[in-house]
Amino acid sequence: MIDICLTFFTAFVKDSKWENHVQFIFLNYVSGFFFFDIVSTLPTLIYGQDSHWYWLKLLRFVHCNTVYGFITQLFKDMLKKIGIEKSLKPTFVFELLLYLLSISHFLGCMFVYIGKVVEGSWIRRPDDLIKVDNNSDNDVYIAATYWVITTLTTVGYGDIKGYTPEEYEFTMFVEFLGIGVFSYLMNSINSLFD
Repeated sequence: MIDICLTFFTAFVKDSKWENHVQFIFLNYVSGFFFFDIVSTLPTLIYGQDSHWYWLKLLRFVHCNTVYGFITQLFKDMLKKIGIEKSLKPTFVFELLLYLLSISHFLGCMFVYIGKVVEGSWIRRPDDLIKVDNNSDNDVYIAATYWVITTLTTVGYGDIKGYTPEEYEFTMFVEFLGIGVFSYLMNSINSLFD
């Protein structure tokens, strides 16, 4: 809520100039991210963090493009100061890596969420094959991210896998997404060499 209030008074760039008039800032925010910020914030404030409205927080991902743009511009500025601005290929590789890490993180968090919510899931199984300390959030997150990366890259070792219908559905989604990610990655690497 504090971020929403501060955004009403935060200048923004329009046509390469800073816009700092309050009425234009208000109109820009209301016509942009305001709806997503309110819908992702208010229900959990009213009903609590453990309510079934918690998934609305995913709407905050609309801000990711702004964050990626900022990080990418920062990286480009660093390359320019070093004197490597002639080629945009390092920036392209950095952006690609940033997107892949973000996708892996998001899908890993979703796999952990499904594992904690569904009875008999990969986290809750008393399997001796899975050497993950279920009480350690770090171990569970690393195992889930490892599963995502092996599934996205179509390697799929099978040492960590789903056991419930919900996990099977999520696995199929990640596998189809992996086909697209792998195709995009191969096309991107090919365009680097062209």
